Amino acid sequence: MAAVLLSVTAYGQSFTNGPFAIDDTGETGVPSINPAVQQASVVFETDGAGHFRVIIDTHGVGALGAPDGVFDVDDDWVWLGVAGVQPTPAFGVGDVSVTARADWDGLTLWEGSAVADDGVYVAQVELGALPDDITSGNATTATVQIEIDTLAPSVSLDIDAVSPNGDASQDSVTVTYAVSEATVDAEFSTSSGPVLNAPAIAVPPTLPASGTTVWAGADVTGAAAPDGSYEITLTVTDAAGNTGAATTSVIVDTEAPLLTGLQPAAGSRLNSAVSEIVASLDPLS
Repeated sequence: MAAVLLSVTAYGQSFTNGPFAIDDTGETGVPSINPAVQQASVVFETDGAGHFRVIIDTHGVGALGAPDGVFDVDDDWVWLGVAGVQPTPAFGVGDVSVTARADWDGLTLWEGSAVADDGVYVAQVELGALPDDITSGNATTATVQIEIDTLAPSVSLDIDAVSPNGDASQDSVTVTYAVSEATVDAEFSTSSGPVLNAPAIAVPPTLPASGTTVWAGADVTGAAAPDGSYEITLTVTDAAGNTGAATTSVIVDTEAPLLTGLQPAAGSRLNSAVSEIVASLDPLS
């Protein structure tokens, strides 16, 4: 008698990992996205094949207004999916979990075109063995949060003149910066003045809202910057991919000023004591 191969599908009804939200850069927790440049995904593992639904509370009643704390398929963004059954990879013999995901592009409705306003949104994940488990309210549920952020960080920057000539006077200068939010990436650059690679101004991996650093008047190769006026730019990027920048001028001056005059003049013969000597200098020499 020929052997009979039986295929038994195990239907999942619980989360074995997650759900959690993640963006295109790998940020988890409450990921922050700008829908123009990235999307967010809701990811989880379940203990068998099944059906799931993700509802993101984007509207109030009638698909109007702000989120109202209610997950409604008629008013909010909705994703329907399956895990462990076709067309996804099947949950087979020996498998202990299957991964599922839903991708949110930041729109307020699945077939809409309006991007959600800036703010934190709550996504509810509903998991059931069969579609009826979800529609009848018998699903296992969990929630995650995703932030929409389309505003570029504001940046301010201040640098005094620097004179990297080793005379212990202004050989380095304090660079003061401030940003409107913590950022995940920051760099200094220059776009004018004598030929200069990017200035060697160090910033921490995650830039705090404000701080200071030091510039010794050198570029990233270690070479001293030639005398001249430079436009130094600080460019920052926040977790959502929004970019902000600030530019300020800085003068590199290693030459001593030229003495152009003295009062009283050198060699003068005076009949009274001198209480003050005035020197005239050309600071641009």
